[in-house]
Order: sequence, then C-alpha cells, then structure tokens
Amino acid sequence: MRLTVIVDNLCGSSRLWGEHGLSIMIETPRGNVLFDTGQGHSLLNNLNELDFSLDRLDRVCLSHGHYDHAGGLAQLMLRKPEMEIWASEHVQAPHYRTSSGSNAYIGMDVNLDHRRFVPVKDGEPVELVQGLWAFTVPTKSREKIASPSKPRLVVKNGDEWVEDPFEDDLSLLALGTHGPSLVLGCAHSGVINIMRYVRDKFDYDSFYSVVGGTHLSAVPKATLEGELKKINSEFKIKLWRPNHCTGFSAASALASLHDNVSWASSGTSLEI
Repeated sequence: MRLTVIVDNLCGSSRLWGEHGLSIMIETPRGNVLFDTGQGHSLLNNLNELDFSLDRLDRVCLSHGHYDHAGGLAQLMLRKPEMEIWASEHVQAPHYRTSSGSNAYIGMDVNLDHRRFVPVKDGEPVELVQGLWAFTVPTKSREKIASPSKPRLVVKNGDEWVEDPFEDDLSLLALGTHGPSLVLGCAHSGVINIMRYVRDKFDYDSFYSVVGGTHLSAVPKATLEGELKKINSEFKIKLWRPNHCTGFSAASALASLHDNVSWASSGTSLEI
C-alpha cells in the first residue's frame, strides 16, 4: 500500500496548493480509496499535479462531515457521479463552530440520500478494499479527552448548545506489508481511544505509522505531554506523520518523544 497526502494545510511543493483541509489517497493492489476531499479549493489541482486520474479512483471515504474534509466531494460527484461514498451513518449530522459570539454551520453541503452512499455503522468495522478497514469508535467506548473548557465545536441539543459528540468520526486501519497503520481524519474520538478500539477489536497494539490529523492542537498545553506519554505507555508507533489539525506545538511535543516524526504536508508519500 502507498499513502499520498493530496491536500493539507501546508504545501510540500510549489506545484501544489494548500488549504485548511485534508485529503489522502490510499493505493492498494485491490483498489484505490480517497480518504477525505479537503475544502475543494486544492483537490483537483493537486490530484492532477500528483498524476492521479479520477479513472483510477474506486471509492471515497469521509472521516466526518466537516467542510474541510467533505467540501471537495461535490466536485468529485460532478465528474464521477457514480462514485461510492463510504462514511459513518451519522456523517450528515449538523456541525457548528462558535465564532465571534455566534454559531456558524461547518457541516457538509452534499446530500447523500440520492448518492451511492454506503453507511458505516457504529462499532461495526467494514473492509473498504482488502486490507483497508473503516471504523468508528462508539461514543460510549471513548474516554473523555482533554479539551478546552469552553468548546468551540458544538451542536444544538434542544434549546442549548453543547459540545459536539462527533458520532460520525471515522478512521482507517491499513494492513500493509510493514504491519498495521492508522490513517486519521481529525481523530475527534481521541487518538488514544482510536488506538484502544483497534487493540480491542483487531488485537494490534503497535503500528508502523500513524498518519493524518490528530486534533492535538485542541489539547491544552498543560495536559498535552501527559496525553502523549499515556499513548506511549500503551502503544508502539514507529512513524508519526501528523498533519492538518495537529498543530505545530503538538507536533513538536511528539518529536521530543519519538525519533521519527515528520509533518505530512501535501505531496508527502509513504509506503506502508
């Protein structure tokens, strides 16, 4: 298997465009999967510059319904309307962000009801192609992770705004020649919760690589090192390739604890 970052906040080449978003191409001998689509500003340009034809794309999988992960979907559907879309059964749930005293909608704009949508049910991993599994961590199985005291990502619950539970958060487990790897969208479930789920469901507690957004930028600095040490105490990771929502402070903290940490900007490619 080979992973190539198509879209990230940072550009790995002057030919590529950057944006606040994420998209990763996963090539396997059994089929190719695009994991997330970014906002849509950079997707088609970067696919073209990296020599990926849509004819080679077998299906799309969404990590969750945020605009910076699902925004490019409409462009793909316009060019390949028969494309299968895999995502959590909750992916169309509304998402909001608190900004300047109001709550702005940041969910997806494509209605999947009349598309070739394949829902991934809670706690029921599915194989997208042989050796590549998509799964969600049930909310009842998630340990509460450190987060800001006043959450910015919210949903409406009756008359109140509450912290978004991210029931639709989905990750991938890739069983490559070097061993298992994790591919994360934003890890809203919590990186350690995702790893624990894989350990309990698939019996893996070591990973060749962890690639993608970790959402560690949202973890308060006072507790970040403790969170990372907790991961270290339970799991072995050979390569960290964080990007997108990880944040430089968290990436630096990771690098202080691990020998092989590198930001996975757009254009980054990794054999797994």
